[in-house]
Amino acid sequence: MHRHPDIFAPDPDVFRPERWLETDDNEQQLKDMDRCFIPFGLGTRTCIGKNISILEMSKVIPQLVRRYVFEVLEQQMPYTNHWFVKQKNVYARIKRA
Repeated sequence: MHRHPDIFAPDPDVFRPERWLETDDNEQQLKDMDRCFIPFGLGTRTCIGKNISILEMSKVIPQLVRRYVFEVLEQQMPYTNHWFVKQKNVYARIKRA
């Protein structure tokens, strides 16, 4: 469902988080994307770490971004996808804001 071209058009296979910001003129497309985005699964197959992840995303990450400046040193970050997506060789410079 995450790769459905009618919902996440025109490039559903490309990592582009800004696609949610670009749909301001098309409110129906934004509703469809939100309805079909299920990164934690649904029903009995819901991820058991969902609540902790949501807590981290809503509390920890904003505080890190608020207190530090992150500069990615390499634009290409190779990754592997077996069970979890893991990025390799991520180099960044971190400074206190």
